[in-house]
Amino acid sequence: MSSTNEFKKFEELKVSTRTIIAATGLQLDIESIFEHLQVDMEKNQEKTMNGIRYRFIAVYFKNEWKKIEEWNPKYHHKSKSSNENDVKRSFRNALNMIYEIDGEKHVNFKISKNGKFQLTGCKEYNYAKTCVLDCVQRIFKFIPQAILEPSFNLLVQNGVSISFQTVMTNLDFHVGFMVNRQKLDNWINQKTSFYSLLETSFGYTGVNIKFPLDMEWWNVKCPVLQFHPLENKVVDTTQPLIEFIPPDVMTRYKKKGRYNTFLVFHSGKVIMSGMFLETMEKDYNHFIDLMKEWEPTIKEKILL
Repeated sequence: MSSTNEFKKFEELKVSTRTIIAATGLQLDIESIFEHLQVDMEKNQEKTMNGIRYRFIAVYFKNEWKKIEEWNPKYHHKSKSSNENDVKRSFRNALNMIYEIDGEKHVNFKISKNGKFQLTGCKEYNYAKTCVLDCVQRIFKFIPQAILEPSFNLLVQNGVSISFQTVMTNLDFHVGFMVNRQKLDNWINQKTSFYSLLETSFGYTGVNIKFPLDMEWWNVKCPVLQFHPLENKVVDTTQPLIEFIPPDVMTRYKKKGRYNTFLVFHSGKVIMSGMFLETMEKDYNHFIDLMKEWEPTIKEKILL
């Protein structure tokens, strides 16, 4: 007996969140950037790039903030009890910036001294590209002295390559029935080659299932922006991941392995985490096939 539930096709799922690393190859004086960079205080300072309206509204570094008057950090922070001082203490060795997108969404990212931008909770690639590119353009235009390496003349001559690597993509979906987690955990471990762990920590109980990637994920093409500061010109391209990740890092990635994970809750809600959408579809379909086949066994029977 198989499931009668209608499961969503992979292309129908919406990304709930992405974590993206943008690498510029620059060595930056982030303290100088914080000192000289000014936020867009007025609403009429909003700009548009590729159809996206955006405004730079807040930046914090160590114990100091620069922000628009109406920005309240506690509403940006997940904890309702947090205040500005709580947020300011975070990531003291990085510059933290916040952009407003289309008047209502927010993109928060950290800039490290090595020129890497870490964006969390950024659903859309275009949001990431817009915010990072605008920030780099501001540094070149207003604070070129904050670029420590390579030399400014060399950058003007060769331009800057900004590569975007997705390190995590989350998809949320529902299997359509309540799940007996112990039975699911047992069946995964007994009937498949996949790894399953029934977790009871962190305030929830879920089944964490790992599917090892068996495809060449390092050949997935990623966005790369070629920025030429002298002409203020941008070329939007793509490159395989392996072409811009240092060889030693790639060797470490391959040795450790990469996985798609499924965190399954009693309610039937599932959070799937992986690298790229391109590397997640096959395992999503396999997981759904298992849910259809096993529903009569793993479905929680509610006794009235």
